[in-house]
Amino acid sequence: MGSKQETDSPDWTVDWTIDWPVPDSRTEIRVATPHSSQSGQMDLDNSSHKPVLLGDEEGDSSTDEEGVEYAAQPDPRAVIEAPVKSSSELPTQQELKMLIAQYGTSSSELSFSQFPHKYNFQKTMAQMENCHVMACSEWLGCLMVSQKPNPGAALSGCGVNKINVATMESEKYIPIHSSSIRDLAFSSRSDNLLLSASMDCTLNLTSLVTNSVVQTYKVNRPFWSCCWCSDDFNYVYGGMINGLVMVYDLRNTSKHVNKLRLWESRAPVVTLSYMPRATSEAFPCGGLLVGNQKGVCFWEMEGAQYNAHLLPLDSGGCTDIQTESNTRQCLFTFRPDHTRNYISCVMMKLTKNSLANSADKYKCSCCPIQTFKGGTTCRLLTKNAIFQNPDCGILVCIGDKSTNSAMLWHAKSGSLIQKLPADEPVLNICPMTVNQTNLLATLTKKKVNIYRWE
Repeated sequence: MGSKQETDSPDWTVDWTIDWPVPDSRTEIRVATPHSSQSGQMDLDNSSHKPVLLGDEEGDSSTDEEGVEYAAQPDPRAVIEAPVKSSSELPTQQELKMLIAQYGTSSSELSFSQFPHKYNFQKTMAQMENCHVMACSEWLGCLMVSQKPNPGAALSGCGVNKINVATMESEKYIPIHSSSIRDLAFSSRSDNLLLSASMDCTLNLTSLVTNSVVQTYKVNRPFWSCCWCSDDFNYVYGGMINGLVMVYDLRNTSKHVNKLRLWESRAPVVTLSYMPRATSEAFPCGGLLVGNQKGVCFWEMEGAQYNAHLLPLDSGGCTDIQTESNTRQCLFTFRPDHTRNYISCVMMKLTKNSLANSADKYKCSCCPIQTFKGGTTCRLLTKNAIFQNPDCGILVCIGDKSTNSAMLWHAKSGSLIQKLPADEPVLNICPMTVNQTNLLATLTKKKVNIYRWE
């Protein structure tokens, strides 16, 4: 095993453990570049020693390198930033005064008067263990919550707890993996299929009609993330611990049909999100957004081909990507680094820019709309949310570990409109509309809290 190099860089004083797997005898710790400078741009000359967990190259070429499509290295001069809105705890006048004293935030930025509705607490689902992620199906009216039973428990394997949103009751536990589940995803069509990514090196499809696994794709490295292709539901994606994104066609039950990698990076692909095509002049493209601790890439899908567009974002530690397809907006979450000691959640609008002296060539990029300041530590990978609300447009909900709560923001104004408390850090946030009722679910390690907009 390679040795971990010592460094006195202030960047690594930040808590950044994100539940890494224990390295085995074939795992090597290496140093990754580039690194972000104080200006927010990537500094290739003054990079600090950042360890990245890599898989071995020997004996794994068929999975790692054969037929891989690469994204090029990003332009270090292209990083853009958005203005920061300070996070806070409201909702009392005393807390507001403390916030203004601490952050210098004006009361007009955090006014509640224009938001007469709010999310009211409905119920807590508490009889669960070692939860990590969840996914919602508006069509089925259910929440699926991953669980890893404690040793000796009556439940077997690692599975999902099916929660009926209408009755707010747990219906069934379904074992679907032999190791921890890292990600869950439903397609937006009514096919009753749940996609799951696991540390047991499998990507599974589970039917909620039969409550059983109906398709498994097996590789030799753990999966960390997954999502569906919203333009063609025959395709699914699995992000792996070694930096690869595996592309699968559900009509091919034996193997992958393509492999993508972010500029030869071997950092785990911690987040995937698909932006579907649309009749939009500003951004009509459809494709896959891929994030890891080296940066973010938009893989535009054209037929069966993928074109890589490196987005000009901070290179340090993307932990989550969420999309809102109607407005073509995205929410990117970045861990603390040596330029800031807080989590940064940046709302971006994707753009398509024509290249000079070319009528048909273009580059996909993004521009900042709003930035929300989160907590100061990032021990866990939290899945945040960006979504439309019938009363006040786009809302952003962000888990805040420092206050064990979920912060609800009005995206356009940058106003904090509500704080949803929890007993432990919030790991996942799911907005949904079921029977014309707008709900919001928050997940901690042991509980699901459900709120209703009214």
